[in-house]
Amino acid sequence: MPQNVAIDLGDTVRFVNENAQPHTATADGGAFDTGTLNSGETAAFAFPDAAIYSYSCAFHPDMKGRITVV
Repeated sequence: MPQNVAIDLGDTVRFVNENAQPHTATADGGAFDTGTLNSGETAAFAFPDAAIYSYSCAFHPDMKGRITVV
C-alpha cells in the first residue's frame, strides 16, 4: 500500500510484507525484483530513471501496482 505511487527521480521505495503469505514486487520489464519477501521482510530500490514501472507479485498475479518516477 499504496498500490500506485509517484516519486521523485532518485527516491527509494521500500516494500514491506506485513502479512503471513510470501510476496514479491516484480517489475514487468525486469527493472527490479524484490525476490521472495516473507512476513516482516523488506526490500528497497532506488529509482535512477524517470519512467513508469508496473509490477506484480509472482505468487499473486492479481496484486499489481505502479511506480511513477518524475
